Amino acid sequence: MNSPETQRWRVVEDCQQDFYFACQHIEEKNEWTVSDVAGPYEVTNGYCPYMYKFSLPTNGYMKQKLLEAAEGKPVWINYGPWLPGYVEPEPNFSPTTESKAVKLGISFFMLFIVCLVQLCTSHL
Repeated sequence: MNSPETQRWRVVEDCQQDFYFACQHIEEKNEWTVSDVAGPYEVTNGYCPYMYKFSLPTNGYMKQKLLEAAEGKPVWINYGPWLPGYVEPEPNFSPTTESKAVKLGISFFMLFIVCLVQLCTSHL
């Protein structure tokens, strides 16, 4: 995690503490943000927003961009790539909540149409 006081990375004893997550854009590698919610350390958490993944800066410029995005909040970084047996977390490609609601509405509408057609054809 980063230390807001020193702006240096450090290891914490308790990975169950709630910190925000460092999130790197999957295409624009210099674009960073932090998760909206804090949580305990886990590399497959899914806390990062759409098109971002839990990551860590690999150079000074990326570190500076992450520190700016963190706005003084303590954040977890994904140091997992250096651990044995590491599995890369999946980027968040899931559609937004609004898109899910639209898809759900379309699904219900289509189901209604199918039922209506079946009802109408059964009376012929």
